[in-house]
Amino acid sequence: MKMIFKDMQEKYDLAASLVGKTEETEKPDSKLKYAFQRLSKKIKPVLDNVQEKFNDSATELQAEIAAADGKTMVLAYDEKGNPQFSKENRKKHEKRVKEILAEEVEFESYIYTGDISKFDEFVVEELRGFFFPEN
Repeated sequence: MKMIFKDMQEKYDLAASLVGKTEETEKPDSKLKYAFQRLSKKIKPVLDNVQEKFNDSATELQAEIAAADGKTMVLAYDEKGNPQFSKENRKKHEKRVKEILAEEVEFESYIYTGDISKFDEFVVEELRGFFFPEN
């Protein structure tokens, strides 16, 4: 299956929220939980690859800054581990991040085969072909 990374991430997060809601509101749906675990295993390499691209982008930008300054540049990080850039360089980095999020990724999905009638119609439509059957 091919999809824009950002769309895949949104659908994956929506599917994850279903597992949490099911466990909180009623008896856990083991079929749903199993299907989501399978989906997670299939998507993890894609998520790891995109995280690596984010890290590479920050490293490349750091090297560009150091080369432009002609000095050794130490990149500062905030308490969450995110690199800190000047306003101009932050814009460059954000542009690269947007490009990465807009990339089409290929992955194998896993389809839940249980009863989808218990889920909101909007959720079902959003997840058709990704986590729920096409029809």
